[in-house]
Amino acid sequence: MVKLRAYTGVVPVTKQSGRYNTSSHISKSGNSIIRHTLYLSTISAIRFNPVVKRYYCRKKEAGMSGNELIISCSNKLLNIIYSVLKNNQEFKDPEARN
Repeated sequence: MVKLRAYTGVVPVTKQSGRYNTSSHISKSGNSIIRHTLYLSTISAIRFNPVVKRYYCRKKEAGMSGNELIISCSNKLLNIIYSVLKNNQEFKDPEARN
């Protein structure tokens, strides 16, 4: 999973120097086309995917905003994509009623 995030370039950059340690933005070392596609897919998923929408609302209520919120939802969407591909099963909302 970490390799997939690194390939898409949505992992945080960590800068260290002695006791100084910060991570302020995402890495730009990944594939820019995939990162842009993931961004657009995330915007759509926030509107139409109930799992990502609930995650977005929960994080927004917790005080997250802006690009940090979009990146967090992108990682959630990547988790869903990875799970679907790994388990070779359809995506199902765990809270959906049958």
